[in-house]
Amino acid sequence: MNSLAESDSPTPPKLIEKRHLPVTDNLGRYPEDLQPWGAHASGITTTDDGTVWVNWYGGTCGPPDEHGAYKGDPRAASRIYLATLAPADVRFSEPTLVAGDGNLKFMDANLFVDRERIWAFYVRDGGRNDTVVYKSAPVQPTLSWSEEKTIPVPHLGRIMNPPIRHGDQWIAPISAFDKKVGPWRDVILVGSKDGGQSWHFLARLENQDQHVLLREPCLVSFPNELHMYARVCVVDSSWKAVSREDPRWCVHRAISRDGGLTWSRTEPIDVPNYDSKVSVIRYGPEHLLMAYNSAPMRFPLVMAASSDRGATWETCGEIDPGPGEMSYPTLFLDKNGRLHMTYTWKRREIHYKEFAFS
Repeated sequence: MNSLAESDSPTPPKLIEKRHLPVTDNLGRYPEDLQPWGAHASGITTTDDGTVWVNWYGGTCGPPDEHGAYKGDPRAASRIYLATLAPADVRFSEPTLVAGDGNLKFMDANLFVDRERIWAFYVRDGGRNDTVVYKSAPVQPTLSWSEEKTIPVPHLGRIMNPPIRHGDQWIAPISAFDKKVGPWRDVILVGSKDGGQSWHFLARLENQDQHVLLREPCLVSFPNELHMYARVCVVDSSWKAVSREDPRWCVHRAISRDGGLTWSRTEPIDVPNYDSKVSVIRYGPEHLLMAYNSAPMRFPLVMAASSDRGATWETCGEIDPGPGEMSYPTLFLDKNGRLHMTYTWKRREIHYKEFAFS
């Protein structure tokens, strides 16, 4: 069958890989002995005609490590790019520029489709004055982008997972940096009831343990619940990461039953997380899939499934064994029940995979 949406079985799904394609071609485009070019933090969506859309950010990097992965983020004046894959195509289109002026660093890309428009969310002036911004365009072969708008956040903010629809509004998950409290410690949720024209504050989430920093939140919608899953970093009093043996190095979750206004305590779930992004989607009445790194070195990249709304999880497949960084996955389930994902490959390239359920 194409989807497990009608299944109540607790058995983890079997994922069948249908396609594996590079989105970028930086290794072919930029010789390593000249100026290494990196790619990171991608977003993905599909449109009704079956076209796959992917955006990411890219820029120059430092030298690669022993596994061929570039060290650190793409830097300098990073730009946001977008490429598409039509149903009959065997490779992604040449990238087009979404944002970037050669001066500021643009980073952390995501995509969201509403009706006949595609929305690009990203960060402007990354690393200095992190600001969450967005623009939209009618879904057409040649995109005509609107003017860039800012999502108002009371602190510096980043958006690493896309907004979702929940009830009568969109809700966007944002990592917040408050210099008075600590680095990237909290989650801020904002909502829009007018299709992204304006935004209002919903809630701020922080872990009760001040040494567990919540980062890069991901939202999942059920009919009567909203879940938030977050990457964590566990630090000591001097903000240095503690031993990886500490049991708090796990994905953390919180639940809201009033549309995101109030939340349960953020609690660890039985999925290891070593300060790397996770992506979670719903694919059935009680069923969730999560892509994440199961080890501190950010490889392998694996998938886990839950049949009880995220209370328990079981590994159901390895996406990319590495070595080298295989990280920052983004999952998307299309209307036909096909699972799509993108991820960072050694910080050199963005890779794409499509799966069917068995």
